[in-house]
Amino acid sequence: MVLANASLVEQVFQTKLGLFNDQGEIYYRPLTPPVVPLQLEGVLIAGLTNFTQIMPEDIVLGRLGTQGLIPSTSPTNYYGFQFSALYYTPQELQGAYNVTPAGKNVTVAVIDAYGDPELVQDLKSFDIQFHLPPINLTILPVGAYHPIFGIFSGWDAETALDVEAVHTMAPYAHVIAVIASNPGAALFNAVDLVVSEDLAQVVSMSWGLPENVIGASGFYAYFQGMSTPNYPFLDYYFALGAAEGITFFASSGDTGAYDGTTTTYGGVNFPASSPFVTAVGGTSLYLNVTKGSLENKNASANYGFETAWSVLPQYFYPSVSSVSSGGGMSTLFPAPWYQIKYLHANMRELPDVAADANPYTGMIVYVEGVQEVIGGTSLASPLWAGMIADAESVLGHPLGLLNPAPILYS
Repeated sequence: MVLANASLVEQVFQTKLGLFNDQGEIYYRPLTPPVVPLQLEGVLIAGLTNFTQIMPEDIVLGRLGTQGLIPSTSPTNYYGFQFSALYYTPQELQGAYNVTPAGKNVTVAVIDAYGDPELVQDLKSFDIQFHLPPINLTILPVGAYHPIFGIFSGWDAETALDVEAVHTMAPYAHVIAVIASNPGAALFNAVDLVVSEDLAQVVSMSWGLPENVIGASGFYAYFQGMSTPNYPFLDYYFALGAAEGITFFASSGDTGAYDGTTTTYGGVNFPASSPFVTAVGGTSLYLNVTKGSLENKNASANYGFETAWSVLPQYFYPSVSSVSSGGGMSTLFPAPWYQIKYLHANMRELPDVAADANPYTGMIVYVEGVQEVIGGTSLASPLWAGMIADAESVLGHPLGLLNPAPILYS
């Protein structure tokens, strides 16, 4: 690997690097298309920009006040249609998925950007409110650690959700919040770090971007003068991690089969689309209450039923194609061996599994000292990560890549 400073990059590639500020995200990129010299033909060139479109996959429905749910005015919330919402406590979700809380001797890494400046305080409140044991938490920054940026970008809620959801399902697990310094290349580096140092047996990633725009994202490369997606970088580490026995989960997205893009053939989320990652889709979860009440947050409940999470876009979120569980067929990865036999697929299909994600059946989360109801496949991924941590704790060994297990595809 050869590194160069900005002035040398500009000289070699006959361009100028400009600094931009897009709604608080500061990044650099070439002002004109780079010209790759003949001497570098066939060489993979990375780092000419750090612009990113990687986003968390959570939807904040609203805050819980003394008068009940106060709807969010965030643009990420599909509001405007009034109907009753359900929201669940950790104990209610444990009952719904028949979870016996465990996780001892298992480490789960949740990878996020920026972080939550009040994560430790929020978790203390979360544990006290919902009678959970104190979390065994490590905050591991990757690069500069400025969690205040999480408030401005929404990554604070994402980080709190991820950690609290894992802790809900596996309250005795060690949770590492791996916090990238930006929602671009640093997220890739965070995956590298977890795998290279073998930090965890289970990893949850509640973020991604559509495959069909990945070439315009922050960590991409130029090959023979053309921009090309650098997804092989992450896929290599997913394969390596799977060989080490790490189980990866990633959210399949919250904007339906088209993933918020205008393509006619759909756009599934990466890294969920990697064959070495278990893609987690979303459901609407409904419980059988056996004691207490959901309204008072003291219900004893078990599983009722689930439906696929899907919402008509014309009613709720006209700016994108849909507000619903992401899924579909990859345009990057051929069908892996564990899908060919049972799905007769030519390309990788996702999701592989699903869990509660509809914000109207969301989870109560502490964010900046306030109870919020949050959904999205960002909830589903750490729920699964926690449940697999429980299983590994009981079995006494890691499970690695979950997808080939007969219980998933048979």
